[in-house]
Amino acid sequence: MSNTKRPFSVPFVGLKNGKHEFEFDIAQSFFEEYEYSGIEDANVQVKFVLDKKDTILVGEFFIEGQVVTACDRCTDSLEVPVNADFVQYFNFGTEDSGDDSLTILHPDEYQIDVKDLIYEFIIISLPSRALHPEGECNEEMKAAMEKHIVNLNSDDDDDEEEEDDDDDDDISPWSTLKDLN
Repeated sequence: MSNTKRPFSVPFVGLKNGKHEFEFDIAQSFFEEYEYSGIEDANVQVKFVLDKKDTILVGEFFIEGQVVTACDRCTDSLEVPVNADFVQYFNFGTEDSGDDSLTILHPDEYQIDVKDLIYEFIIISLPSRALHPEGECNEEMKAAMEKHIVNLNSDDDDDEEEEDDDDDDDISPWSTLKDLN
């Protein structure tokens, strides 16, 4: 264990029982350490309230701010609000609990590193699809992408010969699946 102070480490040894507040400002540099985070910029405030009890620690995360990520429709930058609350329990032991809301701390631990929890909570707070409001997407990019989209429901036949061919060996697997309903 290192004695150097890390910005996301919350020491709990020496704290009296009760609630203790810690605040973290999350900027773009926070996400640079996470490969493939998809976050281009961020301005998020996290309030962490640690409730120390005799046998367990209860952490409440209050997350508010905005992140900039790519629009899933046009890939241009999009500001997405983040506003969520999470509860995480911390208990002492040596075996994994298998419960995502319970973190097991080794009995020798004296601090909690909340960095990965903050990252996880921000990421799961984002919508499953980040999209600009209708009409605000980059129309040039949308048009370029639409050229490469394959529409399986299209009834357009580019090959006239295929229409005239009654051979059952040329049946599209998609049309066969479509007839299963």
